[in-house]
Amino acid sequence: MKLETILVPVDFSPSSLEAASTAIDLLRERGSGNVIFLYVVDSIYYDLGWMSEGILIPRDLVDQSKEKIAKRMKALVTVDDLSGIKAETRVIEGTPYLEITRAIEEIKPDLVVMGTHGRRGASHLFLGSVAEKVVRMSSAPVLTVKAEGANDSDLEA
Repeated sequence: MKLETILVPVDFSPSSLEAASTAIDLLRERGSGNVIFLYVVDSIYYDLGWMSEGILIPRDLVDQSKEKIAKRMKALVTVDDLSGIKAETRVIEGTPYLEITRAIEEIKPDLVVMGTHGRRGASHLFLGSVAEKVVRMSSAPVLTVKAEGANDSDLEA
């Protein structure tokens, strides 16, 4: 299997960070390649202005948060020794599964490696699964990764 470019959607959950590590390891085994880390700021937060404990957060604070996300994304590419691997980060707005699918069509990666929260039951029914939707819609193979012991409450972004 050709493996030159890997797309890694991240949300800073333990599972997405495990996916980032897995992607880097896969490319490291080959000695080179490109990894693109993608964070999608869910547009519903922008549409609503982000709600926090019933308080509407102004757009400029949301933009500041987006800048913090961009800095955190850049930290992903400096955390590990990436010798021989080119890394890129992107922060975009939209509906996560749609934007990830669009990025797959644009980038045409050889593989998508993404974390899954492993929701089950009612949580899965109501919240759905970004990973599941991407797997169904992706034109590229998708490897899903769940961090050992990870659960829905582990989200940090």
